[in-house]
Amino acid sequence: MEARDRVGGRTASKEVDGYIVNLGATWIHGQKGNPLVSLAKRAKVELSRGISQYVSSNSTLTPRRSLALRSLARYDDAQMYYEDGKPVPKTSRAKYDATWEKFEEYLEYRQDADYDEDDPGLQDVIDDFVRKEKLTGESLKAFQYGLAANIMDEYAGSTELLSLWFDEDASEKGGDPVVLGGFDDMVKFLLKGVPVLRSARVTKVDYSRPSVKVTTSSSKTFTAKKAVIVTVPLGVLKANTIKFTPTLPSRNRKAIAGLGMGLLNKCVLVFDKSFWGTTEEWIERISTTGFQSTLSMMPVADQPILYGFNSAENARRVEAWSDAKTCDTLMSHMRTIWPNAPKYTDCVVTRWGKDPNSRGSYSFTSKRMEYDPAHSGVGAPVSGGRLSFAGEATSMTHPGTVNGVLISTDVRPHAPTPSLALRASFVRQEPTRPASRPPKSSFPPNLTTTMTTEQTSKSRDTRINTRKDANFSTHSAITPLEEVQDINT
Repeated sequence: MEARDRVGGRTASKEVDGYIVNLGATWIHGQKGNPLVSLAKRAKVELSRGISQYVSSNSTLTPRRSLALRSLARYDDAQMYYEDGKPVPKTSRAKYDATWEKFEEYLEYRQDADYDEDDPGLQDVIDDFVRKEKLTGESLKAFQYGLAANIMDEYAGSTELLSLWFDEDASEKGGDPVVLGGFDDMVKFLLKGVPVLRSARVTKVDYSRPSVKVTTSSSKTFTAKKAVIVTVPLGVLKANTIKFTPTLPSRNRKAIAGLGMGLLNKCVLVFDKSFWGTTEEWIERISTTGFQSTLSMMPVADQPILYGFNSAENARRVEAWSDAKTCDTLMSHMRTIWPNAPKYTDCVVTRWGKDPNSRGSYSFTSKRMEYDPAHSGVGAPVSGGRLSFAGEATSMTHPGTVNGVLISTDVRPHAPTPSLALRASFVRQEPTRPASRPPKSSFPPNLTTTMTTEQTSKSRDTRINTRKDANFSTHSAITPLEEVQDINT
């Protein structure tokens, strides 16, 4: 049962001037062992030939999706400019990069040193770092740009809301290809032969009896004899637009309230031809007011298209703008760099926060609740599995990604006939807290001494090694959807 008049949810695409533009998910995160790669091949969805520079390939730090994203150590892979359009000199890049690397070290230290304490939140660590380093002026703005581009654009939440341990999800291996075809075409491929009732927004789910009764906004009722699988986004669950009878157990409700729902929006400009070059994938602005990062499709697809991104509070602010104002604002930023840039031929703007069927983009770990109980609690089956949950927010290893969606529903694209199934359980060792932690005084207040790799990563690795090397395989038997979709109108 699909609330929208289309399938795919937050994977959505649109044809614009002859190009396929992905409005939601855009990358496949990690190619090694990722079932999405084989699914794309079977669904005949084109991927970029080269690997996107979405993730730093030469990072020597502990793998994390956030801090590797367009890391300041990868300035050579991007065109970088100040707000007035002037290019950032290499000497300044080196200075900003050194500050960012020092922040990474301090963040890892605090994540280990504070592990047995209450979550102070990421912003607390940021404030301490800025104060200790005495960052001001352009250096402070460059650091704030790094936070926006590397953390908020990645996790879709503001630093004020993110947990200190916001990045405990698994890292992915093998590079990140851009999806050039429609990402939602993979969903359509999986749904071949599966009846889908569209424009059927569910408002009530009654699981008080052996059968489960579902009611839509048009007052139509459906009864599932065995089970109902709820795959609505976390934002919808948080908005309480679906009434569950009886009320969901405390574990589910606390997790739904405690997990954050982030926001990442796009402004997509299409041109007749590129005026910004063909080799650089990212156009970066040292700014904190939005559109810090713009993706060029020229290097990966030879398409004259720019994707401008806004996340967290910037995204919420821009959602209130008209399409014209949003598109013209991004265009004005481009013209500070290239004054003679032509006007775009078309423009598309997303507003995932205002979409009643998503109410946000994807989940993030907030300081209100720890990673494990939050994601496992949202996905905890109810009433012996008669009511189950799936989706990126329920993934224990890959939340916020389509990888996580695929795993949470245990889709087997490599099977002769693709099938959807009940959410699978994963066999994995529970992460353990470090036996000991370095004394807080071991990190010098002025941050001028670099900690050893062993100091910064030993206890952290103890906690996350089961996630960062997680593969995409599942370990439980599956129940094909056709066995649980016996629904009577």
